[in-house]
Amino acid sequence: MKKLLALLAITTLSFSVFAQQKIEWEQDLKLGKEYFQGEAPTTPKTGIQEYYLSANMDFSYAMGTYEFLFKKNFNKYVNVSISPHHSWMQDGEYTDQLLAYAQLQFDLLELYARKFRKSLYENKKAFSDSNFANELYAQIGNDYSLHLSKLKSDLVANPQNISQHQLAIDTAIIELDQFCKDCKPKKKK
Repeated sequence: MKKLLALLAITTLSFSVFAQQKIEWEQDLKLGKEYFQGEAPTTPKTGIQEYYLSANMDFSYAMGTYEFLFKKNFNKYVNVSISPHHSWMQDGEYTDQLLAYAQLQFDLLELYARKFRKSLYENKKAFSDSNFANELYAQIGNDYSLHLSKLKSDLVANPQNISQHQLAIDTAIIELDQFCKDCKPKKKK
């Protein structure tokens, strides 16, 4: 178990833009070994089982000035995906735990994508500059990294808490249901 805990402290999340195949986040998508198709490095002599989740959140849009002036809902322009060809997992006795942790990481990324969509919706004004989202994106990235770091720290000390964290993330995702990729937020009155 100490090997798993050490692993949690060193995992990373890629914000890479290039991928051969991307699979977008969906509510019912459960990560399995088939989502880790990249070639894993050989297990080091320490015997620590490792994985790498190549997942990203990206935001991009292309529209004319007039359309941009009146656009308020940017939900469909914020994507969360995994690149199975770049993700890898070493075989070993902790595969189930690593899959659970990878799922937690992927769902956390979707939670922060929804927070970003909400922030875009609330902060976009009619005469906003086309770069208005840059600062919001940077802040969400920082918040995500901080949350992930706290999760890792807790799970190193208390690996049995993964179910509690997963439930909290799932609940928070549901609470932001207006900000799913294909959703239209309700207008404020």
